[in-house]
Amino acid sequence: MASEKKIDELDIKIIKELLKNSRTSFSEIAKKCGVTTATINNRFKELKETGIITGSTVIVDLTHFGVECDGTLLLNVDPQRLDEFLNDTKKMIGEFFAAPQKLNDKYNVTVWSPIKNIRELENLKQSLKQHSAVIDVKTNIWTYMKVSADNLNL
Repeated sequence: MASEKKIDELDIKIIKELLKNSRTSFSEIAKKCGVTTATINNRFKELKETGIITGSTVIVDLTHFGVECDGTLLLNVDPQRLDEFLNDTKKMIGEFFAAPQKLNDKYNVTVWSPIKNIRELENLKQSLKQHSAVIDVKTNIWTYMKVSADNLNL
């Protein structure tokens, strides 16, 4: 179980360096921080043990696969017909992800999809609106976003 850890300036520097490139060596981070490699190793272990760092990953730029952005549709679906809608949705939208989710009093389903262009999202929206259980649809577009040292306010 993760315990409380007070984050200090060194922890922040380590996190920022790893966000820039999670494969950066501890010795390189140590040089940039003015401490020993053993110190960075110990701090990294603490950050993992307390759950502040949960792992590292490869970030794929989906634009190389023709994906311009992520589209999210918020749907107001008749609650009594939710199961029917979700079953039908699997057939309608295939690779897209639909999940019942109580967002507020109005919207109770989220459909998420990487999209190649705005027209593709609009076509999906129109298809979903045709289902008789759908009361309303709201469209959101998410441009390329990632957590990085530059956009993380630490």
